Amino acid sequence: MSTPTTTAPIAILGATGQQGSAVVDALLAAGQTVRAIVRTPDSAKAQALSARGVEVVAGDQDDPDSLRGPLTGVAALFLMTTFTDDSGTEGEVRRGIATADVAAQVGVPRVVYSSVGGAERDSGVPHFESKYRVEQHLESLLPSVVVRPAFFMDNFVGQLDAAGDGEFVLRQPMPGDVPLQMIAVRDIGVIAAAALVAPMLSAGRPSRSPGTS
Repeated sequence: MSTPTTTAPIAILGATGQQGSAVVDALLAAGQTVRAIVRTPDSAKAQALSARGVEVVAGDQDDPDSLRGPLTGVAALFLMTTFTDDSGTEGEVRRGIATADVAAQVGVPRVVYSSVGGAERDSGVPHFESKYRVEQHLESLLPSVVVRPAFFMDNFVGQLDAAGDGEFVLRQPMPGDVPLQMIAVRDIGVIAAAALVAPMLSAGRPSRSPGTS
């Protein structure tokens, strides 16, 4: 069965990052029209997207009003939030909630939000709790699908052959008998792209496909 295509663009926040670029790749491969919302449209990464046929527009989650134009008229929005700047997890929650509010106000039909595996478990892990707060706010406002990826396999790439001697040694500070769930960022992109265009996932909370338990 072929993937349905949309005539309106699908907006991607974080399009120059790991997850966002993977979603862009998957959407372009499926023939979708993509609008990348970036803070710096003239950056090398943003210009590389433009060269591939992506519409690149300026927008910043720290300035919610700057998102109104870019989010108007889109078919769907891929949203991710980060906690790595000086504002930490509180800044992540603030940006996520503000973006969700703007998306609802301008009538974005659905949002796919990339959270984290275990966000719903009341773990006390700060960046799990912050993403869960964004999840809850999104689901109270508009149709949304939440993907909860686990550890990125891609994170190991920078650790391989760090000494430059041709020997590949992978070191991870955890007990050897503890299982570690992992996923490739490319697969996150494929899954998120499918959720952005699949009608069965667009009406309210995440739906189950026929035949799943």
